[in-house]
Amino acid sequence: MASSSLTFADWRQQTNEGLMATAEKLLEQLEDVSDLLTEIDEKDPLRASRADLCLCHQSESTEGADDAKTSIIQRFHSGLDSARNLVNVLKREKWRLNKREMSVELRMGELEDYKTHLKKDMSSLNQTVDALSMRVVQLENQLVEAQEVQENLEAELQEHRNSLQDCNDRNMRQSLPASRPLDL
Repeated sequence: MASSSLTFADWRQQTNEGLMATAEKLLEQLEDVSDLLTEIDEKDPLRASRADLCLCHQSESTEGADDAKTSIIQRFHSGLDSARNLVNVLKREKWRLNKREMSVELRMGELEDYKTHLKKDMSSLNQTVDALSMRVVQLENQLVEAQEVQENLEAELQEHRNSLQDCNDRNMRQSLPASRPLDL
């Protein structure tokens, strides 16, 4: 079996389209036959008399050529009625299928609109995520810089404290007189 690029869905759609085309042709041909049979039936001047004849012959129970003609005419009318019924059923089915097809096309259109909006929303969401990611990186960089500044300020503060302590210690030593022995 040769490999083709036709998917199952495509094959099924083509098959359905082929079946619909065949059904439409059959429907048209049956409508033509129905119209022709109706026209023949209307142009038959003996239709009413044959129907009466049929009733008379049935009541008289006579056999012969008239009974065969009557039987053929009855079968003809029965076939004509069946053909009309079939055409009506096919028309209703075609209408139902066309309605269904329009409904499916409408839903497919809605689905395409939904997909378009979803793509736009996803694109917008991606842009927002990118912007937030960049902002997080900026904030992390600012935090690192702020920590470095804080560490430098703490180091300077400690250095100033130490120098202040050294100054205070020197001042204390200078302000105390040299130890003298106490005279009593």
